[in-house]
Amino acid sequence: MTYSIATLPLSKPMQDLSQRELLSYRDWFLRNIDQRVDELARLVIGTNGYADWTADFTPASLSRLGEWFRGAVVVAPLDERERARIKAKFPFPIEAPTEELSAETLSIAMDVGIYFGEVIRKNVSGTKWDQPTKNKKFADYGHMVLMGFGSVPLNPIRLTITLAFAFAAKEQSGSRLRELFDIWSQMRK
Repeated sequence: MTYSIATLPLSKPMQDLSQRELLSYRDWFLRNIDQRVDELARLVIGTNGYADWTADFTPASLSRLGEWFRGAVVVAPLDERERARIKAKFPFPIEAPTEELSAETLSIAMDVGIYFGEVIRKNVSGTKWDQPTKNKKFADYGHMVLMGFGSVPLNPIRLTITLAFAFAAKEQSGSRLRELFDIWSQMRK
């Protein structure tokens, strides 16, 4: 199965983008939701044991997707030069990681995050995609987030990247993706 890694139209960190560049990213994101979900669905159903999974945007679909995602996470080793670069970013000594998520895993995490976000949006009334651009110090500045949880936005892509790290460390089960849906959907009530 050939998987097309997402190519984001970003050339620099969100805080360094102009308002026009941020708007361009927003347009790209919203325009590509269906394509990224289709890409994810093809990859999942092309995996042995998951041919019956459907991207039907139900909360139940997250259970099998979470199991699949856990098995799809791949890490790549970091060389000593890259580890030294990471250590140099901090004013105090840290233990740099020995591995990172592969580029394909990061793209899959983004696609899972988009799908997760769409499941929330379609099943939790009052939620919608938005892009915070008022405060450059805000952690989700420029990112596409889901609003509708009071003053707390949900960044589903950041959530699934974090989940990928937990899967790589064998710290979470595949059921965690559905559990996260349940947690966030309860916050809306």
